[in-house]
Amino acid sequence: MNKFFIHDINIPQIRSACNFWMMRTNGGAFYREFLENKFIAIGWNAIRIDMIDRENDALKNIIANNYSKERQPGTPVNKCLRFIYGLCNDDIVAIVGEGEVTFALIGEYFEKLDASTTVNKEIEATQKIGEDQHRNDTIECPYIKRRTIQIIGSRAISELNPHLYKALVVNRHSLSSLNCYAEYILSECYDIYNYCNTLTMTFRVQARDKLGSLDISGFIFYATQLLCLDEDKFISARMNLSSPGEILFQIENGLQFIEAHWKVLLGLAAILFGGSIESPSLKAKIPSLKNFVIDLIDSKRTREMKNLDLYEKREKVRGMELDNESKELDNISKELDNRRKEIELERIVENLIDSSQKLKISPIDDKIIPHDALLPYKDNDKQK
Repeated sequence: MNKFFIHDINIPQIRSACNFWMMRTNGGAFYREFLENKFIAIGWNAIRIDMIDRENDALKNIIANNYSKERQPGTPVNKCLRFIYGLCNDDIVAIVGEGEVTFALIGEYFEKLDASTTVNKEIEATQKIGEDQHRNDTIECPYIKRRTIQIIGSRAISELNPHLYKALVVNRHSLSSLNCYAEYILSECYDIYNYCNTLTMTFRVQARDKLGSLDISGFIFYATQLLCLDEDKFISARMNLSSPGEILFQIENGLQFIEAHWKVLLGLAAILFGGSIESPSLKAKIPSLKNFVIDLIDSKRTREMKNLDLYEKREKVRGMELDNESKELDNISKELDNRRKEIELERIVENLIDSSQKLKISPIDDKIIPHDALLPYKDNDKQK
């Protein structure tokens, strides 16, 4: 998986050809083993990669001869083929346990061939799981066909997007495609990501009480205003507010947008950090979150503008002879315009802080925007 990296912002870029999969773990029996040893696996040990070049009917006969309970031997053959050849490096898999799902990047295919992965061991493990013995005793995964994984993160199944939740609960197949749920899966994996030339930002609402409609609409409105400060940019929004839930923003050509307005994204991150900055080398509490964010977004704005007497400036403009003093008028108009923009930015930031705190929006993942990204930039600006 590639990443877009600018000013310490590290945004995952998901390739457009990425496929999404669901892998079950035999009622959760192998779930912890998969995570701890960082692999996934599929059964039907009688079929190995060195047999795949045989005719399909021959593979079906192998299944029928070794697994008497398989009424449709073509189904496991297709699953084996899919696991070996259909899954690709950097595809994303949802590994389903009991009450929890873990998302991971898929890696290389390999086989474990030893006394613990015979067909008899597989059938024996299946029988024990059918008798619920795995709830009291650990049953080691006996499967030969495996793939390495790189874990992204885990979620409680009950807190997933309802569409994705239904797909995982209803589908009982051991291995299935989830390509129809790509955006839902990616939003569970990453707070910010770029996929098919669209930047998606997921804001996770943690408030469990009744949510105020003004707080919800306020967050969407002011976050959109902040992201569109200097550009008329279309931003789409989607909500799943089951409390807790999520608010999604999507921007087409989003990486170009972030490259031009990366300071705005840092300012938004600072708001969601809630005024506490924590890195391996420093823990700090920001005295004024509003001023910090404004400085971060527009550090070149001169502080003297705050002392402008707007009333006097307006009066001077009204009484000025334009023919003789057009240059001064132009300068004053620019100052007034800059001051209006500053007042508007202050209003946006203040309201966004308020609404995000009421909704208890989670901070952006530190792996995407580390706390350290906020500190050096501000310090460097002070030295200029």
